[in-house]
Amino acid sequence: MSEQTGRYHYERLGEKPFQQLCNALLAHCFPDMRCYPVGHSDGGRDAVLPEDGKPATIFQVTQVELALS
Repeated sequence: MSEQTGRYHYERLGEKPFQQLCNALLAHCFPDMRCYPVGHSDGGRDAVLPEDGKPATIFQVTQVELALS
């Protein structure tokens, strides 16, 4: 049996709590970030960072479960 390394086990979070964590981190790093509510129809966007005179940066949060080998 292999041991998992690392202090945090993000794979234990469900889809919604994982997106909420990611949105909180993005909002902390980028105060102008607009985060969309979890579970709402957002056209694939989870957060948008508007930039003056430039196209906005769009973030999409995805949690993927990988089997440990």
